[in-house]
Amino acid sequence: DVADGGPALDRLITLSVRRVYEALKAILRDLLPPGAEEDQVRALAYAVNAQIHMLHVGRAFHQRLEPQLSDRTEADLDRIAQEIHTVVMSSIRGAST
Repeated sequence: DVADGGPALDRLITLSVRRVYEALKAILRDLLPPGAEEDQVRALAYAVNAQIHMLHVGRAFHQRLEPQLSDRTEADLDRIAQEIHTVVMSSIRGAST
């Protein structure tokens, strides 16, 4: 139901995802230079959200893409989270110039 955009997805967004997404946008606004366009904040938040979504929800996809990753450890997840952080911070630094 979630993948099809049904009522379960609406509940998930209402109960948790929207709150986290709005908090993420607030963090990004603080990190971006003053006067950053709302479209830029939204695009960065969307990109981060998509990466996190694929990390967790796309597990079956990734296990088929890279079978050796099917037994991910906490260290693996920490490394992936660090890569997401690196990409986001690079985007923010690029927006600051």
